Amino acid sequence: MENKEKKPITIKDFLFGLFLLGVGLGAAWGIIEGIEYLQEKSFAIEESFLFRTNTNFLYYLLIIIISFLIIPTFLDLLLRNLSRRSVIHYIKKFLPVIILCVPVVYLSYTSYVDFGEQGIQYDPFLPGEKKVFTWSDIDSVVIDKAHRRKRRFDYYIHFKDGTLVDIWGNTRMRIEELSLVDDKIRANGIQKYINDPPNESNIKSVFGKTPEKNKMIQKILRE
Repeated sequence: MENKEKKPITIKDFLFGLFLLGVGLGAAWGIIEGIEYLQEKSFAIEESFLFRTNTNFLYYLLIIIISFLIIPTFLDLLLRNLSRRSVIHYIKKFLPVIILCVPVVYLSYTSYVDFGEQGIQYDPFLPGEKKVFTWSDIDSVVIDKAHRRKRRFDYYIHFKDGTLVDIWGNTRMRIEELSLVDDKIRANGIQKYINDPPNESNIKSVFGKTPEKNKMIQKILRE
């Protein structure tokens, strides 16, 4: 049997691919923002001044699967369907993936850290009891080498009961927001230690271009 020749990629195919990529990027942004918005509306305390989702590998993998696999595939089915396959075929193909995504969606939705004037709420990603701390429950803060290169450093809060939360490395917190938390740490007289100083050139490459942000980061990185 002769192999069917592959059809060359046309400009129309290329443009449609760009369209799917754009939809995927938009969907990823929408999912991230949507989860955080719903979380804040559902779980944030009245005195909250900062609310952020706890992120991890499974959280980002979920977003990639939904945004760049499931959504583009069904858009291709609805708009082109060059393979002439039925909706039932695609549902059967992706049903196991969708089923696996459901618990990750739930765990992501119920995992967050919430900072209020009186203390902190923390709900871990994996099943576990939500914890409510006062600022006096914090034993110390440790700045350490980043486990995610993009973040340049980690900012660990050590609680007296043994709970450890990396509020910078495991959230989408901005430097302005971390500065607010750091100010609270200082105002409450909590000990802060630099275990492994971040690479100064890396810090400057990210924050040095904006004087205000550079000032914030230099203050944060001081004990």
